[in-house]
Amino acid sequence: MATPPGGPASTERRDRGNEPLVALYPGSFDPIHNGHLDVITRASALFRQVIVGVYDKPDKRLTFSTTERVHLVQTAVADITNVEVASYSILTVDYARERNAQAIIRGLRATSDFDFEFQVALMNRHLNSQIEAPFLMTSLE
Repeated sequence: MATPPGGPASTERRDRGNEPLVALYPGSFDPIHNGHLDVITRASALFRQVIVGVYDKPDKRLTFSTTERVHLVQTAVADITNVEVASYSILTVDYARERNAQAIIRGLRATSDFDFEFQVALMNRHLNSQIEAPFLMTSLE
């Protein structure tokens, strides 16, 4: 039988017993929009806990401060009980490990998003092979 992609550690990675499945959904959320909410809502149905990580220091001009962005996201997801919002300023894969997340969720709007997100996912896997990278397609709306 062939070894699964990622080698024998892949099997160990998936055998988590009763450990709650935690996902990190990182981004700048400047501001949060319907596409983000769609991904968060669907991720919350797949994972026991979703941490929306508002990145504190993105490499782009921001409209809102980190505090404002966190507040906007908290307001938008207030009715989703298994979603937590927090800011962070370290490498995303390190933050995922720090928060015991097993997955880093990414949303895809178009095929052009896939190439970039694929490269990021490969680098994250290189840095920490224990964290998966599920991609969720946003709804057309």
